[in-house]
Amino acid sequence: MNLPDVPLIFFLLITFVTVLALLLIIWKTDNELAKMQKKLASLEDFTAKLVHELRAPLTVIRGTTDMFTRTPELADQDKGKELLKTMETSAGDMLTMVNSLLDVYKIEAGKFQVVKTRGNLADILTDRVTFFGELATENGETIKADLPDKNLTFNFDRDRIIQVINNLLSNAIKFTPNGGSVTVSASKINSPADIKWRFPSASRYYFSGVSKPAVLVAVSDTGEGVPKEKLPELFTRFKQLEPDNHGGTGLGLVIVKGIVESHGGKVFLESQLGTGTTFYFTLPLDPD
Repeated sequence: MNLPDVPLIFFLLITFVTVLALLLIIWKTDNELAKMQKKLASLEDFTAKLVHELRAPLTVIRGTTDMFTRTPELADQDKGKELLKTMETSAGDMLTMVNSLLDVYKIEAGKFQVVKTRGNLADILTDRVTFFGELATENGETIKADLPDKNLTFNFDRDRIIQVINNLLSNAIKFTPNGGSVTVSASKINSPADIKWRFPSASRYYFSGVSKPAVLVAVSDTGEGVPKEKLPELFTRFKQLEPDNHGGTGLGLVIVKGIVESHGGKVFLESQLGTGTTFYFTLPLDPD
């Protein structure tokens, strides 16, 4: 190799590395743009769903107020009282949606807090199963609590855990067909052996990072099941468990995850198409 060839080779090498770096930057930029476009599409889809969900109660409220404006004497009639009750329910639905949005904001901003008090989780689970019993019956389903340990007393945020259970039970009932069943079970776990004995169908993989001792709660249904490719998206904002015909904003599971993790617990699920889904969540017990 002639000495004058060295600078040329060096120049070509630098040029090659520079071009390669530029190509990597372009590829990364395109990849980021694709991700951004996907997020924007999800945001647009979520916004459309939210507007749709808000439109129904707003229409009821506006229609009812118009009727009372045109016919004030309705206030003293049974029909008027029924209309006011419907308007109250619609306003409550809107408030629930607004509170859900605020909860998601606090969770993502790291400002979500729980207020723990001592309570018996078994009593709450039994109460929620009773509460949802009428809805399950209307849908042609059965719902039951499987709680061999009636004393699951420890510190947790009662209102927030009720919110978690309500969300999981309403989803389970929604996606379970006529003739199906929903089961709520819970047990203290102190070791992997406890999990294997109490929840034999649960995968060991999901429990590898669970702190013990804890209370493990499972909400199982014999419903539609969730496609495998959708499982990672279920706890993501702007994503929905249900198809469009089921309605909803898709924020419920994001909030469930935020509440459970704020307690120091974990939430996960197992699902099989055509067989059903089980949502699990853990709540750490008080240290001795």
